[in-house]
Amino acid sequence: MGSTIAIVGAGPRGAGLLERLAASAPELHPEPLTVHLIDPYPAGAGRIWRHDQSSLLAMNSMAADVTMYTDESVVCAGPVRPGPSFWDWARHEREHGDPDALGPELATELRAVTASTFPSRRLQSAYLDRVLRDVIAGLPRGMRVQLHRTVATGLAEDGATQLVTLADGSEVARDVLFIAAPVTPRDASFAHLSLERNEAGLLAVDAFGRTSVEAIYAAGDLVSAAPAVVQALATGQRAAVGVTFDLTAG
Repeated sequence: MGSTIAIVGAGPRGAGLLERLAASAPELHPEPLTVHLIDPYPAGAGRIWRHDQSSLLAMNSMAADVTMYTDESVVCAGPVRPGPSFWDWARHEREHGDPDALGPELATELRAVTASTFPSRRLQSAYLDRVLRDVIAGLPRGMRVQLHRTVATGLAEDGATQLVTLADGSEVARDVLFIAAPVTPRDASFAHLSLERNEAGLLAVDAFGRTSVEAIYAAGDLVSAAPAVVQALATGQRAAVGVTFDLTAG
C-alpha cells in the first residue's frame, strides 16, 4: 500500500527534504510514495529566494559556499547523493548552457560571478529551480511529486484519514505532514489591535509606515516579505519619517 506525504513550504527546506526522501525511498519505502509540495510561491525558491524581487537583494554566502546536496563531508544517516553546488551550476551554465535564457540581467550576473561573489537572490532562485527540477526528474520508481501553488489553510480529519485543506477548498489526504515554511513575524503581542493586513498576510502600511490604526507604525519583517537587514533599515527609516512628520504636523 502506498503512502502520502504533504510538505507545506516548497522553498529550499521543502526541496531539500524532498531530495532526502528521494534518496532514502528505495531502501526505506519501496512501496508507492506520493509527495505533495504546497506553497503559494515558486517551488524550489519559495518566498525568500523567488525571482520576483529586487536585484539589489543578495545572498549572505559566497557562490562557492552554497549547495543543496550532500557530499563526502556530510555525516548523515541517509545515502550521500552529490550534486552541483551553486558555483558548479554557475560555471556549467556559463560554459555549456544558455545564460541568455535567464534574461539579460541575470545573464550578465552569471557571466561575472566568481567563487567569492555574493550572488543576488534572483540568481540563487535560478539555481534552486534547477535543483528541484533535477530532483523530480531523478525520483525513484514508484515515487511521484505533485505541486500545489497555493496556501495550506488548515488541518482536518475524516475518520482515520488526515487532510490538509488548501485555499481553493480542495483537500490533500496525507499520512505524514512536514511544515517547512519560513519563520513568521512574532506579532501576537498586538493581535488585539486588529490592524489591517495585505494579501501576503503582512501589516498594511503606507509609504511612511502608518498602519490602519492612527498613531501606530510598523516596519521590518512585519511589513516586508524579505527578512533582510537592508529592508528592515529602510522600512524603519520610512516609519521614523512618518512619526516625525505626524508629530510636528500636529
